[in-house]
Amino acid sequence: LNAGSALHLAHPELTIQEGINLAAKAIDEGKAQVELNRMITFSNKRKDVVA
Repeated sequence: LNAGSALHLAHPELTIQEGINLAAKAIDEGKAQVELNRMITFSNKRKDVVA
């Protein structure tokens, strides 16, 4: 639900339901996990900045 709402806010042409459907599809297809892993890798490289 949160991801769907975020997609709606980022792309106002989408309804909240369309955002929810896109988020669910991304989770089901493993795309959400890929993006999470990319963010984790990026943040781990940036730990020196947050000290």
